Amino acid sequence: RVFGISLGWYSAAANDLYYHGRFCHILYMNMPDSMKAVMVDQVTGEIFTTTESLIMICISHALDTFLHPGLVYLFWRSHCDYCSHSTSSSEQQQQQQQGKKDPWREAITWPVVISTFMLSRAWSCFHSYYNDGEFKLYYYGFDVYVLKDLDSWFPAYLAEGLFFIAITLYKVFWEPKQQEEGKQSSSSDDSMTRTIKNVDHIRKQKVV
Repeated sequence: RVFGISLGWYSAAANDLYYHGRFCHILYMNMPDSMKAVMVDQVTGEIFTTTESLIMICISHALDTFLHPGLVYLFWRSHCDYCSHSTSSSEQQQQQQQGKKDPWREAITWPVVISTFMLSRAWSCFHSYYNDGEFKLYYYGFDVYVLKDLDSWFPAYLAEGLFFIAITLYKVFWEPKQQEEGKQSSSSDDSMTRTIKNVDHIRKQKVV
């Protein structure tokens, strides 16, 4: 979910830059009022270039880096650490044969994909009903974020949609192939192990 939010956020910022020539104005306009007053002209929306405003702009980018890609990285590292140290008794034998858990595969299970998509649509329904009085699967308006143009919502939802489509295609078509190849490789390794044990047993008998 955090990755999807980051993807949508930067898609909206890229759209604002490409079509309106505004570099990260969306970021500055959605900072706390105390910071925004220093960076942005509330009437024209122009960015100030004073020393104080440049300092606030740097702080804004630092916060943005931590709260978007930074959190994605922290959650991903935590998940990888969990997968590398997960050795429950029921899975010990399987992990010894197949190695550590695949963090990517463990992160995009069907329950995670479906619940994340439903959470996104619930977010839109809530804000649509709260601000417009009707339920909509995709919120569209000026009430949640401070924006000068509404067209930034489209690339955000498009990026999110393409992300979910890519994950779904991976789950449906690519992952089963990987699992089948893993099973074949595991079966081949087991067969080789048994062959080696049999050869060693025969050698021991001959020595005796």
